[in-house]
Amino acid sequence: MGRRGLSAKLIRRGVIRASPLFLILLAALVIPQVHASTYIGYNASNIGSSTCGTNCAGPGSVNYGWGEVLKAPLTGQLFQVGVFTGSSVPTQIAIATFPAGTTPAFSSQCCPTGGTDFYVNGGQTFTLQDLEAVAGMAASSFNTITLANPVSVTLNQWVAVTFMGGGNTIMYAGSGCGTAGGSNISGKVADAQIDFASTTPTVGNTFQSTISGAAFGCEMVGGSFQTTISPSPGTTQCYGNCGAPPITLVNTNSTHTINFNLSITILYIFQSNLNGVINNMTVTVARDYSGSPEEMSIAIYEADPNCPSGAQGFTPTCPGFIQARNTIGSFAIRKETVVAQGGSFIQSSPISVTNGQWVGIAVTADFKGLDLNDTNTSAALFVTNGRVPTQINQISSFNPTSFVNMQARITGNVITPGPGTSGTFGGGCSTPICGLNSFTDALGGGTFGGIVAFGILFGLIGGLCLYATRQHDSEGHIKGFAMPMWLLGIFAILLLIGMSAAGALPPWIPLVIIAFVAWLITSAVWSHRREQGGTGAAM
Repeated sequence: MGRRGLSAKLIRRGVIRASPLFLILLAALVIPQVHASTYIGYNASNIGSSTCGTNCAGPGSVNYGWGEVLKAPLTGQLFQVGVFTGSSVPTQIAIATFPAGTTPAFSSQCCPTGGTDFYVNGGQTFTLQDLEAVAGMAASSFNTITLANPVSVTLNQWVAVTFMGGGNTIMYAGSGCGTAGGSNISGKVADAQIDFASTTPTVGNTFQSTISGAAFGCEMVGGSFQTTISPSPGTTQCYGNCGAPPITLVNTNSTHTINFNLSITILYIFQSNLNGVINNMTVTVARDYSGSPEEMSIAIYEADPNCPSGAQGFTPTCPGFIQARNTIGSFAIRKETVVAQGGSFIQSSPISVTNGQWVGIAVTADFKGLDLNDTNTSAALFVTNGRVPTQINQISSFNPTSFVNMQARITGNVITPGPGTSGTFGGGCSTPICGLNSFTDALGGGTFGGIVAFGILFGLIGGLCLYATRQHDSEGHIKGFAMPMWLLGIFAILLLIGMSAAGALPPWIPLVIIAFVAWLITSAVWSHRREQGGTGAAM
């Protein structure tokens, strides 16, 4: 028969004909996909008609983080969290992970508003992954926080999203607790309180959960997860005069006539809308000062974050204090002269900043004639006496439409008060992976739930295909099907691979599939050889 005979035999058996389709679909399942974000937890819709008071509480200690543990619906990152605040607001968010592949121990109690509430037992060990300030949240409102440092997670890993700060900081579910809380132990959410031992715990250290002093009751906390191709840098924004688009530089020598001989400092001031750290300050020098007696200093200032509400920064009621300074002498033309973390700091630790805090970025020189580049947008420039003084409590307008290219970049989290994220408890699935796992959990979870889910899905797919391709005889009876039966086997294999890749079935399932396919091919080859041998004997 030769190669053509073997190929014809394999084609009749449906092996070669199926292989290209099998490989294409297998590749589509294996190649990483980017999915929309998936929200897990409680949102504004779960609050019902309850109000703060009986349905509002806070951590049992200022050293505790209080919130929910969430079961990650995918491998990727927790990049955004949500919380419905009480009459006061948290001051920090602390996110900790439980070891991947394990599940913390839970207990249950009657929810204060009805139904069953589940919570993490005391003594469960979590690792702190992120600690961020969250100044600027609105009280008695659902707040969404886009994290400065998204936390990496794996599929089905438990993540604690907790908040620190005294008072009635977090609302817990009203009418939503009775319906949502009753299923969270087999789903995706449970209450948690973690003892971080201080208000400034160290990221990377381990801490244990505690139930002492907790008023559990389905805390209104959740998180949005997304798959990522590369690590997210967090949220970074430019302040000062950044250009549009940044950075467009022109050499207009607009600073050439500024009389720095009078011992003055020019500065931009702004309010940060992030909670995070100041990465750097940048100015651009327009000419060469090598061998010149000219000396330039740049600096970063911050006002007290507790300035009176509505007070203007860098005034007697809200003074600014120097945080970092860099002095450069006999300098050449350079693209950037930067004060950055690790540079010439007044303080060695990173410069933290909170939402609404006043910040100033300043430059001065010893003599008139300093040329800095401009950009293509304008910003209000101010002036104060002295060469980068340690404190600034009085400023005056210097140029309301300055084009000087002087800027700072801040990385931090963004807080958005407003309606809750769409979706419901333990759901809001917007990806096939999340939906498939939710379906498996509803059937009991684990391998058993996965097998039942496979049976249901394969039954629906196979039944629909057979129904659509049925053939009838002259009397209307079904005599067969136009679709070859081996195609159902291909559908079954692809479905098993897909469910295994999504985490709904154990990872050893693909090995069984590979062994099954190898057996099919080997069986076809040996069958062909036996038939060829029998034909040769007859001749």
